[in-house]
Parts: sequence; structure tokens; C-alpha cells
Amino acid sequence: MRLMKVRGFDCFVRIGETLNTFLQLTRKYLHIFTGYFPFYFGSLILGFGAFWAYREIGNNQRDYILVLVGACALCLILLGFLSTILGAIYLKIYLARFPFTANISIMEGLRSQTGFRLRLPWWLPLVQCEWRWVEPDVKVELIDDLETTTFLRRGLWDSVMREFVLGDNFGICRIRFRQEVASSVGVEANPGKLQSPMLALGMQDGSDLSHPLGKPYGDKVDIRNYAPGDPVRYILWKIYARTGQLVVRKPEKALQPADRVLAYLISAKDDAAAAGAVTATISGQTLGRDWKLGTDGFPAAVQDREEAKNIIIKSAQASPGQAADLSAFIDDASDSLYQNLLVFAPPSQGNWIDRVIEQSRRINISVIIALDGIQGTRALGSWRRYLFSEEHNPYSCTADKEQLKPIVEKLQAAGIAVKVADRQSGAVIDSTLLYQVAS
Repeated sequence: MRLMKVRGFDCFVRIGETLNTFLQLTRKYLHIFTGYFPFYFGSLILGFGAFWAYREIGNNQRDYILVLVGACALCLILLGFLSTILGAIYLKIYLARFPFTANISIMEGLRSQTGFRLRLPWWLPLVQCEWRWVEPDVKVELIDDLETTTFLRRGLWDSVMREFVLGDNFGICRIRFRQEVASSVGVEANPGKLQSPMLALGMQDGSDLSHPLGKPYGDKVDIRNYAPGDPVRYILWKIYARTGQLVVRKPEKALQPADRVLAYLISAKDDAAAAGAVTATISGQTLGRDWKLGTDGFPAAVQDREEAKNIIIKSAQASPGQAADLSAFIDDASDSLYQNLLVFAPPSQGNWIDRVIEQSRRINISVIIALDGIQGTRALGSWRRYLFSEEHNPYSCTADKEQLKPIVEKLQAAGIAVKVADRQSGAVIDSTLLYQVAS
């Protein structure tokens, strides 16, 4: 009896999978059909109305004004239809012959020209065309007739899919289609201003004077941008008077890299600043001589710098993320020599907090929460959203004080050391100042 029930359940699962596949194919081909269908719903109504005015009222009732209006409307529809069809044929031939760039390498958040240019010929004066990138998620602009892209998120792709929408200037007809081009696209994480060796908790205090045979660590005077929570007495007012920029002076501190440190990047929708922070840490060699890195989706520990940058890029497409592979990474990388783990985390709550706390019972964990600025709570934000429109970035990693405080408190209650790294200013706020920022 149990066997029959299991087989019956498997049958329902297969039926559900088949139905899901059928619905996906139906949606795909319906999108293709509606894209190539040249008329809008409004243009169809306009066409029927023009024909009715020309035929039924104009001819039957001898109303020559309606005959003229209907004939002009029908001619306008025909002109828009023919222009759109000719433009679509030309665009298909143009795209098939265009030499697209085979390799695109750029940093997240920076503009890059792809080399793609589209100029419609003079004999198509009534046609206009616009396009967007479907995959990957990119902001597209036209600067001097050249396609300029701004990648909102790091990642690695083997192809680029664009969606073109071509229509007449009257807005009567349009044709929409997609084109996929084989092109290697690599987008690296942007470290911003996080270049200071103070970023890594793998740095340990050194002596005041370096050994004569060794390399000195630390500067006599270090200057960085002002961040919320910095004491006012450390502000260099002479520099502010001369440049208008607030900077603070940090006391001298001798540092030397810790010998063995593990690092892990948590993947989430708002992990851009965290990825930039770990990229700056790897590039600046502030993890010490022996280090291992893992990310969500790639729990196997890596020690090569180029390989580490590669998995940081690929971690953006990891699923489900949220430190799901943290336990597997610790199993693979930790031993009697590697007992310190540095976790780079996003500035939002999620399952990663409980997973980090759970793994802190096995290994000494410190957390760096990376973000793009700490925003104050807006008292008038409820009505400002109706009056002012702001450009929305789905991968934004900014956080306000109310979002940051519960994360910090929960981690610190579990005995985990926390720092906050601001990618915009380059400031790394120590745990002693966290409550001043998040209060």
C-alpha cells in the first residue's frame, strides 16, 4: 500500500513538472508573438474607428469631412506600419553584421562603452529605436551615439541579451524582439575607498619600533575622511578651510599581519559593499601570509589571489546565499592552525545572522558589515516619496541607523566582534564607536 502511494505521489509530481514546463514554453512563445505583432491595442481601435468613419458614415451619408479624416487616419496607419516593418528588417540585417565586442571587463558601478552603435539610415525618417539589456542587469545610456553601460552588480556571464523596441514616430506600430550575442562579460566588485589596512581584523598590534631587518608597518600620521562618530577634536580644520573637505587624524599605530586568517563572503542582494571590502582586503594583502577565502556557492577554500577574485565575482549568482555554505567552508578550511574567521556581511537582517552565531561556537568569528553610507532616519520620508522621485537601485547597500542597530546588538550579544566599513568614505568604525553610530 505504501509503495502505491509513493508511486501515485511521483505521478502527480511529474504531472506538475510537465505542466510547469508547458506554461513556461507558452509564456516564451506568447512573448515572441506579441513582440512581433506590430499593432498596439489603441492603434487597432484607431484603425477600426478610421475605417468605420470612412466607410459607414463618410460614404453612406456623404459626409466628405469624415471621408477625408478617415482616409488620412488610414494612410497614417499604413505609413506607420510600413515604416516599422522596413525598420525591423533593416535592424535585423544590421545586428547580424555588427561586430560585437567579444570580451567586456569592467568594475561594478563604473561606466563602460561596449562599442555598439546604432544609426538608422536617412530613408527611415519616421522610425525610432530603443533597447535595453535583459541579461545581465545593466543601466544603458547613449553617449555620443555609443552604448554606455553601468553594471549594477558584479558577476560573470557568457552572453548578452538585448531587447530592441522599434516603432514609428506616431506611436501607432511597434515591433519588439530580443537578440542574444555570445560575449564574455566579467564585472569585478568595486572596493570604493576601502583601501586602508585597518580594514582587516587579521591585522594585529605590532611594536612601536620596527625591527632594523624588517619592514616598518604604520605611518607616523594617518589621515582619512570624516565619518559619523569620529571625535570633533580629531578634525583637521586647516585642511577643511583650504579644501572644504572634512578629514580626521588618526594616531599612529604599528600593525603587522596575522599569520593565518580565514575569510568568508556572505552573498545577498545588498552584498556589493561587502564584496568590495573583501576585494580590497585581498588586493592589499592585509590578511597576512597564509589565508583562505570562501564564499556562498564556493565553500572550497582558495588561497590564490586571482582565484579568490574569481569566486568573489561568481558569488553574486550563488543561491540561496545568506551564509548557507559557511558550515561547509569551516569544515574544509579550519584546523589547528586556522582558528580565526573574518566574515564580510551585508547591512541587512537575514538568515546569515543565526548561521554566523551558530558557527561562532566552533571557531573565533569577527564580522565586518560593509555598506555605502549610514543614513539617518527621515522624519518626513513618508510624504517626500510622493513629491520626489529617486532613482532606485535594487542592489543598494545603504542602511539607516534603525536597520543597523539590531544586527550589531545581536552579534555582539553572542560575543562576536563587529566592525562597520563604509565604502563611500573608506572609514572603518571600531566596535567601541558602533553604538554612537547606531544609536
